[in-house]
Amino acid sequence: GFVLAFTRFRSVVLEPFCTMGLGPMLALLACAMCATVANALCNGSSMPGVANTRLFKYDDAMACMRSVPSNASWLRSTLDTLESGLDNFAFLDKMKDTGPIFNVRVDLLAELGAMHAKHYANDLEFQEDVQTLMAQMHDAHTMYVKPNCYNATFILPFVLQSKLTDKRQVIFTGPSAHASTYSKFFGMILDKYYDREIFAIDGLEVMTFIGDFAQDNEVMSNDLSASFNAALRDVVYRRQRLFPHPPRSSVTFTFREHGKLDGKLLNVDFPWLAFADTDLGQVKACIAEPKLSGSLLGKSAPATPLAAPAGRQTQMGCKTWPDKEACHFARTVPSAAGAPLQSSFATPPARIVVVPDGRPSTISCYAEAGAAGTVLFMKVRSFEPEGDDMDKAMTEFMDDALTCVMASYDSMVLDVMSNGGGIVCLGYRLAQMLVETFWEEPTKALYEYDLRHSPLMAAYIKASGALTPDPDATGDDFILEPKSLQRFNSTAWYMEPSQYVRGGVLGNYSHRFKMNCSSCFQYRPEARPRKWLPPSKLLILTDGLCGSTCATFMMVINEHRVATTAGVGGISEFTMAVSSFAGGAVSNMDVMGRIGELANRSVPQFSTSARWQFTWYELYSQVYTNSPVQFVMQPPTVRIPWWDFPHPTMPAGQTEQDLARLYSLAVGELIRLNPGSDAGSLGADVYV
Repeated sequence: GFVLAFTRFRSVVLEPFCTMGLGPMLALLACAMCATVANALCNGSSMPGVANTRLFKYDDAMACMRSVPSNASWLRSTLDTLESGLDNFAFLDKMKDTGPIFNVRVDLLAELGAMHAKHYANDLEFQEDVQTLMAQMHDAHTMYVKPNCYNATFILPFVLQSKLTDKRQVIFTGPSAHASTYSKFFGMILDKYYDREIFAIDGLEVMTFIGDFAQDNEVMSNDLSASFNAALRDVVYRRQRLFPHPPRSSVTFTFREHGKLDGKLLNVDFPWLAFADTDLGQVKACIAEPKLSGSLLGKSAPATPLAAPAGRQTQMGCKTWPDKEACHFARTVPSAAGAPLQSSFATPPARIVVVPDGRPSTISCYAEAGAAGTVLFMKVRSFEPEGDDMDKAMTEFMDDALTCVMASYDSMVLDVMSNGGGIVCLGYRLAQMLVETFWEEPTKALYEYDLRHSPLMAAYIKASGALTPDPDATGDDFILEPKSLQRFNSTAWYMEPSQYVRGGVLGNYSHRFKMNCSSCFQYRPEARPRKWLPPSKLLILTDGLCGSTCATFMMVINEHRVATTAGVGGISEFTMAVSSFAGGAVSNMDVMGRIGELANRSVPQFSTSARWQFTWYELYSQVYTNSPVQFVMQPPTVRIPWWDFPHPTMPAGQTEQDLARLYSLAVGELIRLNPGSDAGSLGADVYV
């Protein structure tokens, strides 16, 4: 009772001093008292062997997060910043009614406007209101990440696995990497619940429950099958900066008896366990870090820029990607190089590692001789290489890719699953390395973009005479006129708009343009790929979560029909997309701030440590030339029934083995697509 009363006192009396700066001494005293309340609610239990990580029961974690009081200043700052950014959001009008097949209907500015007048009992309620609104777009480019003071993850002791049994997709349990911690914390014996088929979760059929979670909460894709792949992991691993909190303190699993479809059902309640760092519930962790001085704004340091030198546009990656945990994890996912393929003959196949795993590069590959001849297995985890020297990082990426395609092989399996994107021109460059037409005429791979008009951009273009939208571009040829492939020669590219009706709104857009990727296309022209493969021998694996630049790459490949695209996992009885959140290119409020400085306009910034970005350039299909790629359904050539996707809760060794099984299925598909092999019996159980 004392803690609850003091929390109320903190909200009404202390918090304004702490967060609004009403006097240095009072602020220090208020913040100290706020921290006392937070510490009383947010102690948790230490996690053995892991520093700065605490464990909480559900109710305790929720009390801790709810102890951060509603703050009018934060609310205003957040809403003003989002509204300012959304004015430059490529799909602001489109999202009012996207029409078939995705059928998103959300008026973002109207919904945010209503939040200004809404009462929130605590800050968590407001943060989740914003988060739920942004999730309605199912667009990772506009993912809203709560402030650092909500850095907790609610977990269950399982990973959910899926497989086809008698043409029926079933979900069953496997042990999580955190199962031992969970078992000790709650004193539960878990072994008897592993490898059990789940009939229902919280009373809903299990496929419906996971599908509903994907539809309501996943932001990674506007395609249900791709979202299902993400939800298969996130349903039991709820990161609170990315998702709303679980509605109940426990989850009820209904298990079937082993091997029976009509036997007795077993209901078991599993309480949520929360992992959190020491920032949980701490007001100071909610507040934005001070910006470094010395930028154009004098108060906003250049964020990891959206643009590198001319012709290089960064979209996603760990520098700009809000979900840094997922991004860093994706970069460390092994290939199957350490595990034998199941389709190998009794004698070990010849395997040559060409570019090994475990390097800063986001590319690795190895060649293996077997039933389908010599297959090159190439994994591209990201199109944003690491490194402070962008030129060096980009050339290392291209060098590694060239090393792979210059190896000796008869066919190729290219794995781009969960690739979150990166530098657009590297996506186009990889397409150039794989397709002879693009190698000879690389500009054929380039797609068109445009910008939605906004008062801020109009003021910037008028004030600066810019021939490119990005304030960090080093030249006027960052973007090119799409037919001549020359730089624009006047501001008419923006100031004389094209008009389209999107979501029932007649809007102004810039002229269309293409990226200038000439420096990437011309890099090491003498280093030609060893051979050009027909589509039946170039198999690309995607879980539908290949996004941003990766989605651009997949669009180029899929629309030109130059490879066999294999959709992995998804809902077996439902269609699936090869990629997600194609967007075009993203921006953020730091970039808008620099544009505002050049246009002599004030641009609001977050006063909290929340993270958000938005699609700035929109990318167009080459087949449906008036349709933004984000809303064009791109189905794969074939589907492969495999769902053991890498995740932080899975041991790396298990991931290698699981990927080896997937790669075996891919080899089987190569055999099926290329008759004449005498190893047809090794074909995978693939559905078209």
